Amino acid sequence: MEDLPEPVDLVIGKALRKRRMQMGYSQGDLGVKVKLGFQQVRKYERGESSISVPKLLQFCETLQVPIGYFFKDLGHSTAPLPTLTGRDAAEMQQLFDALHNPDVRRALLELARALVRVDSVTPTVEPPVTRSESGVKRPLPEPATP
Repeated sequence: MEDLPEPVDLVIGKALRKRRMQMGYSQGDLGVKVKLGFQQVRKYERGESSISVPKLLQFCETLQVPIGYFFKDLGHSTAPLPTLTGRDAAEMQQLFDALHNPDVRRALLELARALVRVDSVTPTVEPPVTRSESGVKRPLPEPATP
């Protein structure tokens, strides 16, 4: 059975093709600039292959677009996002503080925003549950919305 492309790969591929054409590059031209064959560029554009983050950053530089350009058509979620607490939050802050290049910091923020958009179109896991005193699992109540 043939695997279908992931929706995110289709969105990124469509944006890649659109920008490549706007810049006047053939698939071969773009491939040369990012050290790929035209066949691989075609696979990316069709969503048949996933693009790694380093390769996507290379496309961003070559095509002169921010990383968010490739994710803008994914939409976004209106659901509240879980917050980082404790060790995760401290580690994220420590890692971010260790980045000294402002361009890298901006790229990380754009990547995080893009990941949030991707996450909003992928299925979510089951809602968190808690165990009552009797041991029966019960869903946690949904947060109140204003």
